[in-house]
Amino acid sequence: MAVTMKHIAELCHVSIATVSKIVNGKDDDIGEETRQRVMKTIREQGYRMNSLARSMKTKNTKTLGLIIPDIKNAYYTDISRGAEDMAHKKGYSLFLCNTDDSIDKEISHITKLMEKQVDGIIVIASLERNVRMEESLKISVPFAVLNKSTNYKDYSVKVEVNNYMGMYEGVKHLLDLGHKNIMYIQGETTLDFGEERLSGYRDVLKDHEVPYREDYVASASFNVEG
Repeated sequence: MAVTMKHIAELCHVSIATVSKIVNGKDDDIGEETRQRVMKTIREQGYRMNSLARSMKTKNTKTLGLIIPDIKNAYYTDISRGAEDMAHKKGYSLFLCNTDDSIDKEISHITKLMEKQVDGIIVIASLERNVRMEESLKISVPFAVLNKSTNYKDYSVKVEVNNYMGMYEGVKHLLDLGHKNIMYIQGETTLDFGEERLSGYRDVLKDHEVPYREDYVASASFNVEG
């Protein structure tokens, strides 16, 4: 027979409301002795909260979705770990989805996460974009886009990197140290942020009267192999 909140309340001689406050972390008005007694009984009885029932009542699932291009890329690995650590700290679980830079997979993941009624979705957009598919997608949960431009209409927040200034300041630092022969290994220049970084590189050299050399610029893909 499953252990219920009512059973815990009876064993501890407290109300069901008191047990509910304690298991939900809303126990500021509960005495420490009572809280410890209830928690001890919960552990001894092996009580587990019914997360499905709770989500139906509160309309919150305490879950989030994180969509990234490729977990094997160290850049996204660090972001994923940071997101999971913060989610756990706040009492949330994290669904991790990889798109392999496919817009079809990205939209499929978004749709499935919304069907699972996650409380929010964070997207690091894939390189492949499709204006029609993105604009037609109805986003029904808080939705954050990181780093890349997208065409979604219902996002809650967009966090972008200033690629131009990042490159400008990075190269300027090397120039201030006395370096002159600074090579730039760029990614796909067909992307907006690729062009922004190259512009930052060109402009900082010009501002410091250092000649721009085509042979100091090499191209590679945005992956470890590249």
